[in-house]
Amino acid sequence: HGISLDQECCTYSIGFRAPSLQEMMAHLLEEMIISNQSCKGEMYGDPNLKSQAGDPGIIDQDAINQANRMIRRNICGFLDDEKAFSDWFGTFVSRNKRDHPQPIALDDVEERCLDKTLDAIRDPANAVGQLPVLARVEGLIFVYTQSSEGTQVFVNAERFDLSHGLGSFARFLCKEPKLDNRTLSEFLNGEQSIKIGNLLKKLLGEGYLYVLNEQKSEGNV
Repeated sequence: HGISLDQECCTYSIGFRAPSLQEMMAHLLEEMIISNQSCKGEMYGDPNLKSQAGDPGIIDQDAINQANRMIRRNICGFLDDEKAFSDWFGTFVSRNKRDHPQPIALDDVEERCLDKTLDAIRDPANAVGQLPVLARVEGLIFVYTQSSEGTQVFVNAERFDLSHGLGSFARFLCKEPKLDNRTLSEFLNGEQSIKIGNLLKKLLGEGYLYVLNEQKSEGNV
């Protein structure tokens, strides 16, 4: 329980550091500036500004109130948009603190190789050689949210939109670092198999998942 039994000890803390409020606010404001289309062309205006010939250096209260209203309107608008805020939070908490290689577009040969990998998981009885197993890249955070618009999976601050009915697959994907073949085979043989297959290929192509090989045996499924 973290209590030393003698004076000669070393303590190690392994885990994820909770973000500070300052980090969250800085990232949120940056996201708001990038994504909020309504404020990009908006300019500060003060049509009711009175002549200040006798005191040109003063900023009167009306000007301060006008700036406050403009900023408050845009900030509150983003915070009140549940979908926008949920998407921002998903990208924020799934950020990778370490460098991750940029995704490379798959060519036709690589696309076919991934199709064969998923086919082997979908139908292990007809697989040739070792059975492939999909695993999440170490150090990456997989999280998901659910809303009235569907399910969103977040990896490395990137959002992947899933349709309704795929919440159970998102839960499975984000739960274990190594994907269980039996469960994954059930998903790949289900009604949403095409959408699930496309998502898996995208995650493999972007380097968020990778393929392990396990020795095939009569008990493999």
